[in-house]
Amino acid sequence: MSVTPEIYLRFSRLIYEHSGLTFNDINMSILQSRLGEQLRKHNNITLEDYFKLVSSRQSELKQLLAAVTTNLTKFFRNQAQYDALQHFIIPKLVEHKRQTRARPFIRCWSAGCSTGEEVYTNAICLREWLPPDFSFEVIGTDLNPENLDVARKGVYSRERVEEIPNGWANKYFIPKAEEYEVNLLLREGVRFDYHNLNDPAYSINFDIIFCRNVLIYFDESARLKVTKNFYGALNDLGYLVIGHSESLFGLDTPFKFIRTQWSSLYGKN
Repeated sequence: MSVTPEIYLRFSRLIYEHSGLTFNDINMSILQSRLGEQLRKHNNITLEDYFKLVSSRQSELKQLLAAVTTNLTKFFRNQAQYDALQHFIIPKLVEHKRQTRARPFIRCWSAGCSTGEEVYTNAICLREWLPPDFSFEVIGTDLNPENLDVARKGVYSRERVEEIPNGWANKYFIPKAEEYEVNLLLREGVRFDYHNLNDPAYSINFDIIFCRNVLIYFDESARLKVTKNFYGALNDLGYLVIGHSESLFGLDTPFKFIRTQWSSLYGKN
């Protein structure tokens, strides 16, 4: 299917207006592919008719926004960032909460969580690395309801789960034929919900926010809006972890850049 510049511009503007996601010449092929999938689901209607449909029906627009989001993810993606979580972020948060006599509780938000691998990874890390008197909550949000369905079911291929280190796959998953299912222990303290990052922050009082390989799809204005929402959602001395190839450089944001020996991240206050 070939997308004309004019109709492509109309779709890209509509998507940007409702999600903050930016499509340009570099990633135009992604939009072409996802539009083609949607047209086939609607009996190969024309692009013009499909545009009228998504412009007039909120449910159809929501399906389009879900279709254009990227689903690539894996357990323990970018190990260096989890080394920073283990050796820098968690010790700093524990020390701060002990010094201030705050509740021994860590709240983590995985924004743009896709099919849930990052959320369950974060839950494993907090369960393994927090002191015994600490509890935690990990919340995963995504724009794609189908991704959230997969995440809630917690069933993954053997190949994906076997990438998990330290024998944790056997501790936190139940083998089922060629798949593994998240067990009840790992599900404790984990939940998933729909959220559009173009909207106000999902919640507040987070200690850690993961938003990796998402901001690269936003233009500067949308990145600024989203990161300001993240800043407001974090507790004092909270941390933001973004993709290892992403940066807030050049954005007028109050986040403090932190370089650790494992990975770079951003802090509040």
